[in-house]
Amino acid sequence: MVHRVLSQMVHRVLSQMVHRVLSQMVHRVLSQMVHRVLSQMVHRVLSQMVHRVLSQMVHRVLSQMVHRVLSQMVHRVLSQMVHRVLSQMVHRVYLRWCTVFISDGVPCLSQMSITVLIRRHKFHTLSA
Repeated sequence: MVHRVLSQMVHRVLSQMVHRVLSQMVHRVLSQMVHRVLSQMVHRVLSQMVHRVLSQMVHRVLSQMVHRVLSQMVHRVLSQMVHRVLSQMVHRVYLRWCTVFISDGVPCLSQMSITVLIRRHKFHTLSA
């Protein structure tokens, strides 16, 4: 009887100790696993967010740069075209004027003089 009681007490104490040690070990292992998984998830989410924000910023900056360069190119090409068309129109009108009034003794300018006048007019228009 004493042996049974002692053996039950020893069994109970040992069981409690084993249970405590095992539960601590399981808790430690599980908490490490949860921490690792959560860390990986947070890292993945944060890296995706950072990548998204950075790619949007880069896209915005590159879009602005491309827009600026293209608008400058378009402006240059259009201004050259307008200048060419207007120069040709002025030259045609002047030649018609010369052919009409040359018989009255009105002096006409040469093509070189017309070009110089157009350039002077353009320079004065731009500097004004």
